[in-house]
Amino acid sequence: MNAMDKALKSIEMTFSPERKEVGDKIDAICRTAEMLCSDDIKWRKRAWTLVEKYNILGKNGMFHEITRLIESETKLIGHEYIKGADMNVKRMTRAMEKLKT
Repeated sequence: MNAMDKALKSIEMTFSPERKEVGDKIDAICRTAEMLCSDDIKWRKRAWTLVEKYNILGKNGMFHEITRLIESETKLIGHEYIKGADMNVKRMTRAMEKLKT
């Protein structure tokens, strides 16, 4: 496989619909964690609406889903074609720490 084919394969896999779904879920989880730590009560009240569609209804559900996603994304770190898993793990680790406070 030449360099151009590898680049196209990387783009195809990194930006696939499946990876977009994972990215969207990670974004929602990280944003929810951020909002829950806000001093603004309005943000804290609205935070859970971001993850309702993923059936995440409380902190225990968030911890479980973050743990599951960290495990699956860790397996993709260093993947030949899929990029960004390392950043996803870092973001979710920070979200987990925020939820613990």
